[in-house]
Amino acid sequence: MAEEKKKRPQGSPEAIDEAWKRKILERMRSMESGPMTRADLARAVGVTPAAITILFQPETRSTRLKAKIHKALGLVAIEPTPAVVKDPNIRRVLRRWGDLSEANQELVLGLIEQLATKPG
Repeated sequence: MAEEKKKRPQGSPEAIDEAWKRKILERMRSMESGPMTRADLARAVGVTPAAITILFQPETRSTRLKAKIHKALGLVAIEPTPAVVKDPNIRRVLRRWGDLSEANQELVLGLIEQLATKPG
């Protein structure tokens, strides 16, 4: 039986860097259900294993797969829309949110809650 041809990813490419790639690889290693291989990630995202190999090459600087990868790994990916979020500090937080681990996201939320409820 022939393998179904994979569709090319749609949408605008998003910037990625070596730090993002390291965080994704670390997340793949630390999945609760056990380590996720690159082939597992490819299946979860709906691309070929070769596409994932290319993604992790040093010269790769953008991808259309970022949101799908975040979803497959259980990461929250928030992409702010500048027209909607006018506060530059909120945009800074939103840009970096997906780079945080779940534990660190919870720490940030807890800190915000503490600071917001303190008088003065």
